Amino acid sequence: MTRRYFTPEEANAQLAAVSPVAEELVAHRRGMASAAGRRAQLVQQIAGNGGDFDPQEPRALEEEFEREG
Repeated sequence: MTRRYFTPEEANAQLAAVSPVAEELVAHRRGMASAAGRRAQLVQQIAGNGGDFDPQEPRALEEEFEREG
């Protein structure tokens, strides 16, 4: 049987404090996933012929990824 660290009542009492933090973590994860997806597209573009490559874009994506992390 799994050991419980909180009773259901104690856990429910903490939901008001934990929920906003969890929502913030989810939002940061979405931002990181979005930046990672754009970075993967950029890598494919560069691996091709690099057409329409904006040299500032990798730096901006890295900054966004770091900010979300």
